[in-house]
Amino acid sequence: MILEFYDQIMKSFSSYHSDKKMTYEDGLMLLAAERLASLLNDKKYLDFNLSYLDSCIGDDGTIFTYNLEDYNIDNILAGNALFRVARNNNKYEKALNTLERQLDTHPRTSTSNYFHKNIYPYQIWLDGLYMGLVFRYRIGILRNDEMVKKDVINQLKNVSKIMFVEKEGLYMHAFDETHSMQWADKKTGLSHLPWSRSIGWMLMALIDIYELIDSNDVDDKLFIKDMLKDAVDHLIPFLDQKTKMMYQIVNLPNEPKNYLETSGSAMLSYTLQKAYNLHVLDETYSHLALDIFKGIISTYFKKEEDGLYYLDGICKVAGLDNKKRDGSIAYYLSEPITKNEIKGVGPFIFAFIELAKKDKSILEI
Repeated sequence: MILEFYDQIMKSFSSYHSDKKMTYEDGLMLLAAERLASLLNDKKYLDFNLSYLDSCIGDDGTIFTYNLEDYNIDNILAGNALFRVARNNNKYEKALNTLERQLDTHPRTSTSNYFHKNIYPYQIWLDGLYMGLVFRYRIGILRNDEMVKKDVINQLKNVSKIMFVEKEGLYMHAFDETHSMQWADKKTGLSHLPWSRSIGWMLMALIDIYELIDSNDVDDKLFIKDMLKDAVDHLIPFLDQKTKMMYQIVNLPNEPKNYLETSGSAMLSYTLQKAYNLHVLDETYSHLALDIFKGIISTYFKKEEDGLYYLDGICKVAGLDNKKRDGSIAYYLSEPITKNEIKGVGPFIFAFIELAKKDKSILEI
C-alpha cells in the first residue's frame, strides 16, 4: 500500500514550482527515492533521480534557474542528492561545488548562523537547519574539513540556546536578531508559537547530522544526542493521546481550528525511529514512532474510488514575513490544508523506510 502510493506519486511527479529547479520540495522527493533504492535495491528509484537531475543541470554543471546571490538556504537541500552521483560525473560535481560556494559565502548573524534567506536578513528559522546544515556537514566530510563540521555543530548549539523557550519547553519557529520584524518578540526576537513542521525540520536535521558524525567525535555526538532527546522529551506531552500526532500549533490542542498535522508528525516519527536504529534513543521511542505512523495512516491515509491513494492533513506552507504571515494563531491556522503535498509525503516515506529497517513486515502495509 505505502510503496504503491509512492510509486503513484513518482509516476505523476512534476517539479513543485514550474519556474524553479532543484527546490527543497523536489529535494525531499529525491531523498525519498534514494533511500528507497538503498532499502529495496531497486534501480528505478535511482533512475528517477537521474532523470530529474538531468532536467535541472546543464552539461557545464549550471543549475537552471538557480542564482547563488539569492542566498536562499532552501536552495541547498536538494543538493544532498548530488553526493552519490558527483563522484562519477563532472557536471554533478560542478553543481555540488556551486551549492558549496553558496554556503561558504552565505551571510550570517552575529552568532555566525546562516541568514534564512537574503530577503530575510538576520533571521534564523528552524526550517533552515535541515535545508542547509546537513549538506554543509557532508561537505565537511567530503573535503575532510574539520572547521566546516565544527561550524555546523556551533550553529546548532546557538539554536539550542537562542530558540528554546524554557517556559514552554519547546523551540519557537524563528528568531530575528534585530527584534524588528512584526512577528518577533521585542525582548527576545523570537516568534511566539511552536509550529509543528519547523520543529520537525530541526529534529530531522539533528538525527541526519548525528548519523554523519564520526564515532571519534564523541563530544559532538553527545551534544546532538542530548539536544535531540531533550527536544523530543519536551515535545511528547503535547502529542495527541489517541493518534500520537502533533498539532499544527504544537502546544494549543484545544484551540479552535487547530488540527493534527501530517508533515510535522511524520518528521517526528522518522526522527524517533532513526534515533532508535542508530542507538541514540531506546525502544520506547521506537514504539512511539510506530504509533505516530499508524496514527497518520488511520487519520489521513485514504484510497480514492479510482484506486489511487492520498495522504491528507498537510499544511501547504507557513512562513513569517509580512502583514498576513505574522506568526499569530490565526495565521498558522489559516494556511491551506492539502493532500499529497511533498512536504508531508517525503517525511512520511522517510519514516516508513526507517520503520522497515527494524521490521521488514512494515513493507507490506
